[in-house]
Amino acid sequence: MNIKIKYLPEDEGRFNEIREQIAARAANYLRHGNIVQDVTDAVVLSLLHRADSDSELDSWITRQVERETEAHVENLWHFTFGYALSLTDDPDKAQDITQSVMVAFLNSKKQIIFIKGWLRRTAFNLVMKGYQAASHETAIRHELDTKLRIENQSPDEDLDDLREAITLKDIKRILTPSEFTEWNSMQGFKSLKEYAEQNEMNYSGARKRKHILAKKLKSCFLREQGWIDTPEILDYQTLKNIKRFMTTLVEYSAGTGLNEFRRYCPVKLRTELRNTLAGFVNIDDWGVHMELPNQYQISIVDASIPFEPKIALICIRINRSNQIRIVDCYVPVLIGSAPESVVEPLPMEKGSCLLTIEDVIKLIR
Repeated sequence: MNIKIKYLPEDEGRFNEIREQIAARAANYLRHGNIVQDVTDAVVLSLLHRADSDSELDSWITRQVERETEAHVENLWHFTFGYALSLTDDPDKAQDITQSVMVAFLNSKKQIIFIKGWLRRTAFNLVMKGYQAASHETAIRHELDTKLRIENQSPDEDLDDLREAITLKDIKRILTPSEFTEWNSMQGFKSLKEYAEQNEMNYSGARKRKHILAKKLKSCFLREQGWIDTPEILDYQTLKNIKRFMTTLVEYSAGTGLNEFRRYCPVKLRTELRNTLAGFVNIDDWGVHMELPNQYQISIVDASIPFEPKIALICIRINRSNQIRIVDCYVPVLIGSAPESVVEPLPMEKGSCLLTIEDVIKLIR
């Protein structure tokens, strides 16, 4: 860049000396060659309009380098903030991302050639990392919430209504030898707490083990009796997975939880599923029907609007690793509804309602 300064019209050596001095000062603030070059050029240009005397040149260069450096960094900050805001649509998040990017930029020991490209890429990576962390956190929270809801139940509740029907012979047949030994050992103590202390286990671990065994006993026994409906036929792990799955269903309906839902739903069904779940804000009741081994039809009900329940049926398949995959979904035709105070408890057998469709219609008229 060839510039002739008005008070140094022909002294090229002096000009180069001043330019080197400006570049050295700029390099004290920033270590990236491109921005040092920009700051140096800006200060050199401002020399053309400087009103100070030659004796004040050194202090003027210091002030001017600081001013130009601050202006250049501010411009980069606004550039990064605008890009981060376009990605997040959240000023607070964009502010945090911009601050992190600029700190990384100013502290970077590597020479950055294409500065704006580097700022955009770093901001994009931080935004994506934040989304992944939030998605992972949501998945962990669902997992913990589901575990707590299941484990806070009393393990004995699962067998309370089967104690007269299920025999020791049934228990021995259903459980593996090691599980049967563990179950028998639990029954030999007055309380689960005493069992845990005697076996040097923490109470929550012992409680979970008893709950798993109790769920296995109940689900296997009911299936042997021909039951194919109600959540009671599900074992511990399947029940836990389906409850987590239903929580994600509601989030998917609200437009969130999209990343989490990819493992459940194939691409070709996502539009149909979104239409099926339209308007769902909560799952107030649910049921399950076993169509085939490891294939279930889940019915979910949102009763948040009185007398206008939303109902959806989701058909899922569960593989050997207990992973859920949606195979179909649709909205059944609701023929009507009746207040709970009007309809007495429905007669049930094997988990299914014994009433005919004609009987049901009479109840809702």
